[in-house]
Amino acid sequence: MHRRALLASSLALIPVAACGETASALLPQRTTTGLDPALLAQALAAAEQLPRLHSVIVARDGQALAEQVFRGPGLDTPVNIKSASKSVLAALGGIAIGQGVFTGVDQPISAFLSDRFPTGPDPRLATVTIGNLLSMQAGLGSTSGANYGSWVSSRDWVRYALAQPFEAEPGGRMIYSTGTSHLLSAALTRASGRSTLANAREGLGQPLDIDIPSWPADPQGIYFGGNDMRLSPRALLKFGELYRNDGLHEG
Repeated sequence: MHRRALLASSLALIPVAACGETASALLPQRTTTGLDPALLAQALAAAEQLPRLHSVIVARDGQALAEQVFRGPGLDTPVNIKSASKSVLAALGGIAIGQGVFTGVDQPISAFLSDRFPTGPDPRLATVTIGNLLSMQAGLGSTSGANYGSWVSSRDWVRYALAQPFEAEPGGRMIYSTGTSHLLSAALTRASGRSTLANAREGLGQPLDIDIPSWPADPQGIYFGGNDMRLSPRALLKFGELYRNDGLHEG
C-alpha cells in the first residue's frame, strides 16, 4: 500500500499521446455497465477528427474501459506532456510537505532561494511562500506567453523569474507563469538536496509503477518545473487517479 498526501492544484487537461498500433476501442473484458456503446463509439469517432489528439482512454474507478488510438507513439510510450508538467510539480510539492521537506504551504521561498534574489529586491519577494508557488499567486510577472522565449533563453531561469516586477500582491490574484512553477522545482531541489527528477521517480514513479524519463533542465541543472516532462498515456491515467482519490494509491 502506498499513501501520498498531495497538495492539490487543479489537474490540467492532459492531451493523451497516442499510438500507431491497432487498438480496439471498447475493451470487452471490462465491465461496461452504464455505458452506452453507441454513444461511446460516436464520441470516439468525433475525437478521431481532432488532428492534434493522439488517443483517448476512457476509465472508471481506475479501470480502462475503452482505448482508442489514432496516431503517434504507443500508449506506454512517454511523450511530452507540456504544461501538464505543472500538475506533476504540484504533486511533488505536496509530497515534500507530507515528508517534512517543506514545513508547509506558508514556508517562505527565501528559505531556499534568497541567494538567487535580485540585487535590492522588492520586499514582497521575502513574503512569497511555497503555497503561493503552488497556486500561482506569487504576484510576480509572468514568464509565459510573450515573455516565454526571453526567459528560457536567459542564462539563469530562476534569477530571471525572481526578478520579474510584481503585478499583484503575494497571495492575491493568480498569474499563470511557467517561471513560478520552475521556482517550485528550484526550491524542491534545494530543500531536498536531490534533483526534481529523483524526487519524481521516488515519490511518483515507484509507488505508481510508472516510467518517468529525464527531461530538460535549466542552465544551472534545475529540472524544468513547468514544461516538457514526459509520461505515457497510461501513466497519466494513473496520475489522474491519484488526484481523483485525494492522493491515495491502492488504499
